[in-house]
Amino acid sequence: MKGGSVVLQRAGAGLLAARHHRRQRVAAPPAAASGAKQKTKQPGGKGFGKLAGPAASIQEQQPADPGAAQPDAPPVVASTVAAAGTAESGSGVLPVVSKGQIIAVCTQVSVLVTVLAFGLRQVAPAIAPAVKDGQAAAVANLLQWAVLPSAGQVALAVGVAAGVTGARLALLAVWPDFRDASERSNQQVLAPLSAADVVLVGALPAVSEELLFRGALIPAVYPDWRGVVIAGLAFGVLHNSGGRNPAFAVWASVVGCAYGALFLATGTVACPVLAHSLSNIASAALWKSSTVGSGDGGSGGSSSSA
Repeated sequence: MKGGSVVLQRAGAGLLAARHHRRQRVAAPPAAASGAKQKTKQPGGKGFGKLAGPAASIQEQQPADPGAAQPDAPPVVASTVAAAGTAESGSGVLPVVSKGQIIAVCTQVSVLVTVLAFGLRQVAPAIAPAVKDGQAAAVANLLQWAVLPSAGQVALAVGVAAGVTGARLALLAVWPDFRDASERSNQQVLAPLSAADVVLVGALPAVSEELLFRGALIPAVYPDWRGVVIAGLAFGVLHNSGGRNPAFAVWASVVGCAYGALFLATGTVACPVLAHSLSNIASAALWKSSTVGSGDGGSGGSSSSA
């Protein structure tokens, strides 16, 4: 609407200028008869000067200079344009995307991350510093992705997911930067999705990210707390995008360390995959339910996945 008002104001200014020009032409006195041309000397000049005549008539005969400076836009137009630019640059709102775009990007990125995870898993025994320190067996054990969790390990993963979700809700109430970053990301990613889409978008990144950061990166560095911290920090750094901010990156780093500790405690990457997936889905579902219940776009709901 702001762009439309600028166009209308410029068109009105042009019509007024044209109307004023026509009035000047009508009000100008008629030129002298051709047989009685009057000549006069210009002050300070030599010889005969130019033909005397009305100033308005002389101005009409002079062609307009296309390079001449144009008058400034009316103040109201300039202020409208400035206000529009300020609103667009300072709003902090992410661009609107469709459900198809979200699912397509989520799928493509998840496939790419999974490929990277398998590649790192293949070279981990050769590049891991822990192998040189005599921890080759520990590295090999963590690279066994096919190990299925026991019932107790599944319960532990569910508990970790519940703890992450509860901590997320608590931080949303007391950490404005974290809440703002979560809300921006949720509005862009979750708003167009249905319940089935939420499950898909919550699970795909969880599987691929856990395979890379926990299943491959931890064994590739150190199969202990050092690998947990390194993988957690890398996980947090890569979450400082998509409308998120350093506050969200700090949160993601802490959560990544929690998933890494779960990986070491159970010895199977299936547990952090399960915990991460459940946490993502629960957080997204809580945000969607708060959006429907409040009707205000989801303010105060749960945060985006990490």
